[in-house]
Amino acid sequence: MKLTVLNITEEGRGGGPLKRIIDVASELKDTDINSVALFPKDNSEGFEQELAVAKIPYRKIKLHRLTKEKKSLLAYLFTFIPEIIALKKVIKKSQTDIVLCNGSWQIKGVLAAKFAKAKSIWIQNDTQQGTMVRMLFKLVANIPDAYVYVSNRTKEYYEAINPKIKTKPSVVIQSPVNMNKFSPRNGKGLLPDATFKVLSVGYINSNKGFDTLARAINLVNQKTKKDVQFYIAGPAFDSQQEYYNMLLNIKKENNINNLHFLGMRKDIDQLLNEVDLYVCSSDFEASPISIWEALASGLPVVSTDVGDVKEIIEQNDCGIVVPCKNPSELAGAILQMLKDRDYLEKCRKNSRETAISNFSMDSTASKYREFYHQIAKSST
Repeated sequence: MKLTVLNITEEGRGGGPLKRIIDVASELKDTDINSVALFPKDNSEGFEQELAVAKIPYRKIKLHRLTKEKKSLLAYLFTFIPEIIALKKVIKKSQTDIVLCNGSWQIKGVLAAKFAKAKSIWIQNDTQQGTMVRMLFKLVANIPDAYVYVSNRTKEYYEAINPKIKTKPSVVIQSPVNMNKFSPRNGKGLLPDATFKVLSVGYINSNKGFDTLARAINLVNQKTKKDVQFYIAGPAFDSQQEYYNMLLNIKKENNINNLHFLGMRKDIDQLLNEVDLYVCSSDFEASPISIWEALASGLPVVSTDVGDVKEIIEQNDCGIVVPCKNPSELAGAILQMLKDRDYLEKCRKNSRETAISNFSMDSTASKYREFYHQIAKSST
């Protein structure tokens, strides 16, 4: 049975969920799943280009995202019902079998699917949300036909908000990684030479804990004379300018000359091949694809205890996991990797196999395909 799956995202600027849409749709292209992406007209140029390159069908409509900014929030509320009606029309016209909604705050697709009498699956991507989003989720949590959680910790988080959803069909599927794109290979000289190079990837925002990382770097600098260079690859949007300025102040006040902000990069796979260690300093994550990509590239990882990272990293001996928001612990783990080259190499050898076993595209896409058919055939 051929199924049409409409992937609705109210956020088109970038991030892990958009990568997942493209990766899973690409992997299922030659199967009985017809994947279509639907996203906002505004601020989605990069996503549109990537879909076009991957030859994934897509639709653009006017969609406002939920935000704390007063002007944008008013626009979101004012257009809420008209945009649900517009989504309903697309679902009906495209004869969609499964509506896939991405993220707990993205409820328009969930409601539109209900009104269009289409089956819906709600993907949950995180382990922490604000009060307003939690309230919205609790109100509409029973509407979808099924759930996909990107980590066990995500499943526990949302089932605690509304225990009734435990009766819904669900599956845990970690974020996938393109093992061909992210693999161990020689670097191409994108970064200056250094004794030891450390990379972090992520949008500049407080959730990523880059302030914790900056303070940890200051501690590392106090305890080693080696040439250790730290790089953060990711953009700072206007809405996060205050946080970015705080990071620059931490860097200036502590004279942290070995911390470099690279901005938006499209060569993350190449950057990963040039560094010795990947560090995640996030305060919360669900299934951090940047870590999985680092593992696929054969890198040891130092990470805060987010998502299912602790279970995966420690069981497979490919890095060190420390508590969140603790610069001292984070610095200690980085220094351990810097000093213990034997352990570093042991972790490096285990990383690639860990990624293949847990995050390969074919196994991830197969899980989605199987779940799509399960829900399409169900009577719920």
